[in-house]
Amino acid sequence: MLKIGDVAKLTGIPVKTIRYWEEFGLIKPSYVDEYTGYRQFDEKDIERLSQIVYLKNLGFELKEIKNLDEKVINQKTKSLQEKIRQIKNSIVEISSLQKDKRGEYIMKNFVNDENAIGHWKLLGLADTQEEAKALKLRHNHDFKIEDMYLMENGKEYWVLAWTKGAIFINDRKNPYEIIDDKMIVALTYDGEVDCYAVYEMVDNKKHKMQDFMRIDNVDLPFVLDKKAIGVWKYFDFIRDPKEFDPTKKVWGPAFVKQLSILENGEVFFEYKDKDVFKHKWTKGHIFNDWNEENRTDMKYSIVKKEDIEYLIMEWKSGDYQYGGIISGYYVFKKEA
Repeated sequence: MLKIGDVAKLTGIPVKTIRYWEEFGLIKPSYVDEYTGYRQFDEKDIERLSQIVYLKNLGFELKEIKNLDEKVINQKTKSLQEKIRQIKNSIVEISSLQKDKRGEYIMKNFVNDENAIGHWKLLGLADTQEEAKALKLRHNHDFKIEDMYLMENGKEYWVLAWTKGAIFINDRKNPYEIIDDKMIVALTYDGEVDCYAVYEMVDNKKHKMQDFMRIDNVDLPFVLDKKAIGVWKYFDFIRDPKEFDPTKKVWGPAFVKQLSILENGEVFFEYKDKDVFKHKWTKGHIFNDWNEENRTDMKYSIVKKEDIEYLIMEWKSGDYQYGGIISGYYVFKKEA
């Protein structure tokens, strides 16, 4: 048995900290003298102190350590995943800074425009500014941004951000002007205007992302699909499952490298940066359930070509969540 001072020297944890953790209910000394209040600790107490330090280093708060269970661990995992996503977005933002023709860096620093805030619906495209103003529009086009939600403070979502006088699409600056309830956006490529997108204001509400973000039901009951169990390696990324031909690969390196589907309803995604995240699945569905506001149901099917099994899965990225667009379909090849 060791006194608290000896434990502090042995573990490197200050006496004051050990006492605070005791008051907080994280640790209970094996013996406390009822007359002097002297505390004595045994090997199990020292092991518990080591566990607390370990969990704190992993980012757990004292309250989480005290109530540690599977729910707390899953919540912490998803919280850290969200922080990783935010850090990666910041890295992309920083690395995308580039100079314009005047040698100045293009930044999305925000200047407010109350007339721009709200929901805008695409009416069509025009080749010239005059045609845009006269609403002589093309409706047969490949431009995918049907709806824009310009939020307060230029809040960015999906591929969109904005500031007074400009809409940023994939970090490309596109000037706009508002005439009555119409917004004319000059779509630019390499500094040159390619065409004009004309939007009509639907409302001028101060939207939040949860107002328009698509959230799928990922709480379907688990149904076992024995064919799906196993490790599936990335094979291809295609636009239409009906056109899948294993002899004609379409895409190059993949964002998702591998799926590991387990019998207990768990599926592990391994990404190209070697990050591994746990999600859920049931027969015919693989769920991407990062948090309460980021939940997608990606349907899958299994096909057999030349005695080789392939799993074809919908890929629902931000294109789906904010634009209603299924980006394409992952094809995974089953490991022998």
